[in-house]
Amino acid sequence: MDDGKRRIAGWAWMLVGVGVVAYSAFIESRTEKNLAFFFWIGIAFVVWGALQEFIPRLKARPRRKELVGPPSTHNDPEHTSHLHPAGRQHHGVSPLATHQHTQPATHPSHPYTPLHKQCPRCHQVTHGKSRFCHLCGHQFF
Repeated sequence: MDDGKRRIAGWAWMLVGVGVVAYSAFIESRTEKNLAFFFWIGIAFVVWGALQEFIPRLKARPRRKELVGPPSTHNDPEHTSHLHPAGRQHHGVSPLATHQHTQPATHPSHPYTPLHKQCPRCHQVTHGKSRFCHLCGHQFF
């Protein structure tokens, strides 16, 4: 029911149904009038609310179990014995993580966009990317 309409929660249907059932039973015991119609309407509300609450939970996909493999052995001495001592220290570190080639200290500069502009006509402060004053309509160049 994702057509943009808000649904009444299942617990609300059940609560109203229990109230109707209880009140119809109470009135029937006091006045001895036959209110079986309201009793069954209340039961229908409870069933409808239960269906709205529990069917989506039954349809929901079960969560996938996380794949857990055997513990990693890439740092064991038998796997790292062929490496230089400095390599043993950094074994397992991605070659991309080492900074073999340093980047230039400065990045290319981006064109400066001020956070705010002031309209020369009415002196109203506007957003820095505005092309027109939102108060008087003056065009910024």
